[in-house]
Amino acid sequence: MRAIEGLTKHVQELDAQIARLINKVDNVDASHIMGKQVEAHDEVEAPAKQHYTEKDKYA
Repeated sequence: MRAIEGLTKHVQELDAQIARLINKVDNVDASHIMGKQVEAHDEVEAPAKQHYTEKDKYA
């Protein structure tokens, strides 16, 4: 009976550890996705700003 209780406790601890790792991965993925969106937004704005400054040079 103790063996079953020990195995049950061990499996529950492993399950909790897996859940924590999944949460960490999800948080990293979300941060990475948000970072990529900011980078893409910056890349889109940068050429527009450069184009605007080129017009200013000729004005």
